[in-house]
Amino acid sequence: MTESFDFEIVPSTRGGLNNKSHQAPAGYDKLVSAVAENFVRILDIATTVAEIQKMQVQADACIGMLREQRLMLEQETEAYVKKLNAETGATINKVEAIRRLMHDYYCSGYTKLSGDEFSKIISDVLNHMGNL
Repeated sequence: MTESFDFEIVPSTRGGLNNKSHQAPAGYDKLVSAVAENFVRILDIATTVAEIQKMQVQADACIGMLREQRLMLEQETEAYVKKLNAETGATINKVEAIRRLMHDYYCSGYTKLSGDEFSKIISDVLNHMGNL
């Protein structure tokens, strides 16, 4: 049972293959020619763009470092201000204590202690408070 299959080639209704050679439009040839003539300049521009991008990355890194340094300086400044405020507060408290002592001495009319002796005692207290 051998059947013979004969095929017939018929033109396609889908459009088929177009055997015509594709020709580039005239503008395309001009573009290719312009690219070929200016290829060195195009490479130079591309190199410059790459260098600018590299500088941008470096600049961003520097900006990041400067931000970190600024934050560190702010923290150091805050710590310094707190320390100075604490020292100033302590000094004010010491002076206020001495003022009260002097006020009490002069208001009390205590005569067993001369003014020079009282000054020496206050000076010793001040020296001792300075060492604290």
